Amino acid sequence: MAVPTGVETVTVSSGKPLTRPDGTYIKGRLIFTGPDLATIPEDDFTFGGAAVARLEDGAFTVALVANDASGINPSGGTYKVETDFTNAPNWPTRYILLPKASTSVVLSDVLIPDPVAGDYAVLADASTLLAKTQNLADLEDPTAARGNLDLGDSATRNVGTEEGTVAAGDDSRFTNRRPPTGPAGGDLSGTYPDPEVAAVNGVAVSGTPTTGQVLTATGAADAAWQDPQSGSLDGAVLTTGDQIIGGQKSFTEYPVGPGWDPGYDNQLARKAYVDRLAKKPWIFDITDPAYGAVGDAVVVHDGQVAIGVPTLNCNTSARFHAGLVGKPCLIQGAGTFGVTCFKTTFATFNSATSMGLADAPPTSITNAVVVFGTNNYAAIRAAAADAEAYLAAGHTVAEVYSPPGAYILDGPLDTSKSGNGLVPISPYPTTGVKTIPTFVGAVSGAGVRHWEQQVPQVGGSCWIGFGFYSSTSAQIADIGANGNPGIISGPNEGTANGLAYGASARFSNCMPVIRDMAFVLPHTAFGLQHGAFNLYGCANAHVENVSISTLGVVPGTDYVSPGTFGTGLSIAALMPAPGNNDLTIIRNLSIQGGFTYGLFFSEHTLIDRIMTLYCWAGLCPVGNYAGSVGAVHPMKVLSASIEQCTRQVYFIGVGSEGVGPRVDIDQLQTESGTPTFDGNSTAALAGAEGKIMLTGLFTRSGVSIAQASGIELIDGQAGRAITRKTADYTASPIDRTILMDTSGGPLTLTLPNADYNPVQYIAKNIGTGTLTVATSAGQLIYPAGTATGATTATVSAGNVLRVQATYNGTAWAWYAV
Repeated sequence: MAVPTGVETVTVSSGKPLTRPDGTYIKGRLIFTGPDLATIPEDDFTFGGAAVARLEDGAFTVALVANDASGINPSGGTYKVETDFTNAPNWPTRYILLPKASTSVVLSDVLIPDPVAGDYAVLADASTLLAKTQNLADLEDPTAARGNLDLGDSATRNVGTEEGTVAAGDDSRFTNRRPPTGPAGGDLSGTYPDPEVAAVNGVAVSGTPTTGQVLTATGAADAAWQDPQSGSLDGAVLTTGDQIIGGQKSFTEYPVGPGWDPGYDNQLARKAYVDRLAKKPWIFDITDPAYGAVGDAVVVHDGQVAIGVPTLNCNTSARFHAGLVGKPCLIQGAGTFGVTCFKTTFATFNSATSMGLADAPPTSITNAVVVFGTNNYAAIRAAAADAEAYLAAGHTVAEVYSPPGAYILDGPLDTSKSGNGLVPISPYPTTGVKTIPTFVGAVSGAGVRHWEQQVPQVGGSCWIGFGFYSSTSAQIADIGANGNPGIISGPNEGTANGLAYGASARFSNCMPVIRDMAFVLPHTAFGLQHGAFNLYGCANAHVENVSISTLGVVPGTDYVSPGTFGTGLSIAALMPAPGNNDLTIIRNLSIQGGFTYGLFFSEHTLIDRIMTLYCWAGLCPVGNYAGSVGAVHPMKVLSASIEQCTRQVYFIGVGSEGVGPRVDIDQLQTESGTPTFDGNSTAALAGAEGKIMLTGLFTRSGVSIAQASGIELIDGQAGRAITRKTADYTASPIDRTILMDTSGGPLTLTLPNADYNPVQYIAKNIGTGTLTVATSAGQLIYPAGTATGATTATVSAGNVLRVQATYNGTAWAWYAV
């Protein structure tokens, strides 16, 4: 039960996780012992004794009643801090003082050796300063007040006009403007008051302009005054309105080409772009002047902020300029515990390496990944809205096109179209022709970060979403009401507007296509960020050459414990729900980590290549989810690389009539000592059917299925799965033929649970002793053709026993070969 409202508490946390000297997490608990009995009569509250905080990955958080809470009796005192650590014994007893003025503290900041002789290290309490004044009357006497507060005498300055004096009254220096002097800077050279133009937007220029020529900045270090008629069309032509430039007319009614500055263009370039659009009216370029998206997001990895100080420094990247004021900024690692990321806007330009922030970060960090640039939320939504208007006019295909660049989207989730996304897709009636809303980039977006890469993979045509939740409870509430969030969201499993697409075979009659795109989301330690796309309520989908990742960095601490992502519910991508009308395809999808779940996919899905790294669960075959119908038909995965995930495959819900989901994975490449297969319920794993062939680097004995299942695990590293043992052994899901060498004495081979077990085991005694084959859970082994079973069977030297689960999964049937 929580402390009653009105009683002041102080939250104590670990700050950084508690570790041993070698960096491994400390395990166990901390015990905070307060007064034997204390009362707060005005709140009818009585408390005493100890509070226990258990460590999770070395971290903890606990709220304790303040030592000086209002009305507490007795007041004052300290909390005794004792430890019960399983891997770090002999920690001495320490004490902490928790005044109510310090609403939250970090344990390492407040520990003291002794409540009497120790050196208290706590946050300042306003009462400490007030106690230094004798009474309120002292505050009316500045001299007395300064003395009581130990501030000393006030300083004085002489009034005058010479150096070292201060101005006063109507000093003329208040009204006279002094002309600038000294060397000029920026794009100017020479000295004030008559500097010269030396550059345009930071690009140096040279030469002298002549009649009919226009200033251009090509980006080269030796950019010059250039005649656009004879020079390259890539040169910049400064025009306003319709003008004659270099012998040709500039038509402002022509839109600008992809990636071009609207002020830097001419007739030939604009006309070429217009002619292209005339031939492909279904293409809606997000950088068209009608929308104005700018792919200028910058990603650096040397960010530095201090707790409570609204300033960002990037001392080595030097990428800041005054034009960034008002633009969004996301700082990884500067957020609260578990949320991890911190989002704000730039408030002031300090220098090329320093910007003022609109908000102060709650956590200090150095060498942080920082993303900043133009917010394209409105621009991209406008392009998508026009594409949908084109579909509504009777066309079947509309393409939202993103030229190469990194585009930030920072804005609220939109639930107006029965989805929950930054860029929603409207529902389409099942009675009409299927529509194909398409989101396309310029090149393959499935680039994978190198393991020595210091920044996340932001390449090609990339959309960077800034969305995340403030807590797990906020995430659960929004998903329950509106469905899982995504940058792109079709009608989904939420209940917004009273509709639940994907449930009871209700689908929007569309097939979204997402091709050659990269999506990047914030990194949160608890898996609280939005996903890339949710197509759950769409009839079909086609995803090709797509990358999804967070702003976490490998190597580093961001992905050390993928299990913590299970605190939240983030899903990188959701494909159409069970009950859709076929044709759901994934080709070359890379999910590069940081999510609770990698991919939700269901029946009729064909995946010919997927990679999922550093997620709590990698692949999630869906039998049913959020009230959908149960899956009946199978799904196929040709090649999957699932690495550093807590669970390689995680089954969601049971299929129709308790059977399924059905999935075949031809190659599941992994690097794990303990590949784990699990489900969100016993029924989900029990109903699952199919085959999964394990390849890569894994420990055979570490392969496990959390519960009984119809999934057959196959050792893809061996032509035949043959295991040789010289000691007692329990058969694993990946075993087939087990050679038990009894030369050193009798051995026992224990069979797993027969329930839903699709594996046939062959036990051979290759020694001279006796081999006993035993069951688990008291199940029986029935010899072929008999109705009498036993919990064990004996295999003499040189003989073989072959067993297979009975049809109802309650026993094993055996026969010799």
